[in-house]
Amino acid sequence: SLPEESTIEFTITDVNGKVIKVLKGNYNKGKHILQLLSKELPQGILYYSLKTNQGFTETKSMLVIE
Repeated sequence: SLPEESTIEFTITDVNGKVIKVLKGNYNKGKHILQLLSKELPQGILYYSLKTNQGFTETKSMLVIE
């Protein structure tokens, strides 16, 4: 949940650090959903990072399977 209107960068990388996908945009305060198609991503463990123009950064992992 964003505490205020923010410019964000959402980056997905593989375990080797290769960038798979980057989404950028301006979002209003509150919760948001980013939908991705699994067929656009390689299977396995991926990492996603969220960075805002207010200096917030968080990275988590996900498992993509078909």
